[in-house]
Amino acid sequence: MNIDFKKRITIEKYNNELIVYFDFTKLSGVDFITMLNVSEKYITSKSNLLIIFDVSGSTIYGEVLEEAKKFAKVIKNYRRKSALLGVLGAKKILLQSILFFSGGMQSKVKAFETKEEALDWLVKI
Repeated sequence: MNIDFKKRITIEKYNNELIVYFDFTKLSGVDFITMLNVSEKYITSKSNLLIIFDVSGSTIYGEVLEEAKKFAKVIKNYRRKSALLGVLGAKKILLQSILFFSGGMQSKVKAFETKEEALDWLVKI
């Protein structure tokens, strides 16, 4: 499967704020890591971002988990807040692990069940 990873990054306006949406849905292994790399390049070229990461249906373990921890640590100073979608079951435990190893971003990162909830939280001051 040939994936255009840059097309998985979109920008939308919500309550006069720009939200960057990163679509990690149904990715695993090398594809997930490639999307992390593409996302990191985008994020580190900007600042003060409001971000949604959608990891619905993705597989995160082993090398992918280690790369996600590194990614979270690198991007933490480039974003204002990050919301996550698709963090259910065991992924909640993985999220806590990623947050811990990336240097305590708990107040600026939160998981949501719906995109609307995530958008509302991102734009709330």
